[in-house]
Amino acid sequence: MTDTIINEIKFSNSGVYQIRVLGKVCPEIWDYFQGEIVRISECKSGQIYTLLKVYVRDQAELSGLINILYNWHLVLLSVKIEGMAEEMETK
Repeated sequence: MTDTIINEIKFSNSGVYQIRVLGKVCPEIWDYFQGEIVRISECKSGQIYTLLKVYVRDQAELSGLINILYNWHLVLLSVKIEGMAEEMETK
């Protein structure tokens, strides 16, 4: 199963990503991308974070999204492609 997932993930392939950032994502940022705000939650420390779910056409578009989040001074907490096996995330 893991080998299949690794072979399917390519630099130029599209995919759905879950991106978690510290703070709230304002609507002006979200207008750039196809996706949704999954939830806005509070960490144990009391800080707010936003979980985004976005479809990207390729890694270049993902990089562009990350750059926009950076330009808005949002701290990137995690980026996860949907369908990635849990054991791949910890190795």
